[in-house]
Amino acid sequence: MQQEMEEVFCCSAHEDEAFLKDLIKHLLPQAKGRITIWHDGLIPAGTERKQEIEKHLKQANIFLMLVSPDFFSSDACYEQMQYALNQYEERKTPIIPILLRPSSWKKTSLGKFQPLPKNRKSVKQWSDKDSAWYNIVQDIEEAFVSVTPGIRPDPVLRRYFDHLIVTHTQLFAGREEIIATIHNYIDKNQSGYIFIEGLSGYGKTSLLAKIVQNRPEIAYHFISQAYSTYGSGFHPTELEWLVRNLCEQLEQEGSEDFNGFSNPHDRFHHLLRTPSLNRAKIIIIDGIDEIDTHVLRNELSSSKGPCTKPS
Repeated sequence: MQQEMEEVFCCSAHEDEAFLKDLIKHLLPQAKGRITIWHDGLIPAGTERKQEIEKHLKQANIFLMLVSPDFFSSDACYEQMQYALNQYEERKTPIIPILLRPSSWKKTSLGKFQPLPKNRKSVKQWSDKDSAWYNIVQDIEEAFVSVTPGIRPDPVLRRYFDHLIVTHTQLFAGREEIIATIHNYIDKNQSGYIFIEGLSGYGKTSLLAKIVQNRPEIAYHFISQAYSTYGSGFHPTELEWLVRNLCEQLEQEGSEDFNGFSNPHDRFHHLLRTPSLNRAKIIIIDGIDEIDTHVLRNELSSSKGPCTKPS
């Protein structure tokens, strides 16, 4: 039986039609036959407009509010926004403000919701509009996955580190004893931590990159601004991105549905506590010393175990 597709409701002012077309152009490849994208420009001729809009408002799974000064001056957008807010209160249907042009959106009812792009720089202010839309669509996809059962896409954020794995392993040699110590600890313990310490330039990152290269099942994240990708909103040093990246990788293993956790931090904690079917959960995090406060300590505290320090 074919699964019924879920619906994304787009609300925008007519003055922002070009932005809406760009959003749909970038979002359609992500749909993959799983979602439909609806806006009031799709109302067939001769159809009662208000009735058709209300029908799609009721069946929407996510509301996208395309925010601009014209959005807030539009009576039609205001009515649709109010309906979406009611749906959020009653059913927790996600509302995502998408910042098209600078406006005073923070002072409105949408101000309590996390907007896109996450850096809160409106699409019009980006020099590369395709990069802006790419980042927006990736975050919409994650929000949609969190409310849609049975969807588990391939990891996306891990790919940002592909180039550094290659770079750090090209000239890597030696350290066999340390690598053997790490693998031995992993194989003999059901849980625990391994900390690798050393002065800057001693090759800690290259060592971890080599381990990841040899064991691709390992989930990993490298904390350094040096690994940022130009034109991308991905920030390796921010906890939010780290948690999302690890969730994407950890969710690939096992059959349990983790999509009920709309908050990635809750999903991450649940993933750490949930045994995998076929293998242990192994996570490599490089560069914790590069952040001022070790916020990761709280995130990883849900699992305790012995600690070893290879040297």
